[in-house]
Amino acid sequence: MAAIYVLNDAHLSPFLTETSDQVFYDEQSVTEMVTPWLRQQNFTEQTAVHFYRSSCRCNYLINKHLIELKKNAKVKLLTIDLDKVNLSFNLPATPALMVVSETNQPKYFGAYGFGQFCQPTGESIWARLIERSNQPSIFLNTIGKGCFCNETTDTFNV
Repeated sequence: MAAIYVLNDAHLSPFLTETSDQVFYDEQSVTEMVTPWLRQQNFTEQTAVHFYRSSCRCNYLINKHLIELKKNAKVKLLTIDLDKVNLSFNLPATPALMVVSETNQPKYFGAYGFGQFCQPTGESIWARLIERSNQPSIFLNTIGKGCFCNETTDTFNV
């Protein structure tokens, strides 16, 4: 007999918790935090950087977003498993996404699936986000609830 697990509000947790660094509430602070890492990577084309932990049970929920990114957006996709790679900056939770412009500037940082980005596959919100890469500032999508593995406490939050 198959069991179905449904996420409802009682099972959701915030992307940012009380112990998350306050930097994740401020566009300039996030930009300053990730810039040294971006310089090391030296992106020369628009890139969606997918941060995840292979040990996180929430990964399956973003599969439709990854498929849409690969299929509809004219962007390179880089996946980074934080169980295998250490970053020079901290993330509040995974899975997370950062979109980087061809000029090596961060344009989006945050979660995949809440707020205005929680839409059915095919709506191509990611393609529209990539198109705004000439905008001068980063868009943060860090305030909301979902299924995340908290990086501060290294615990699974649902």
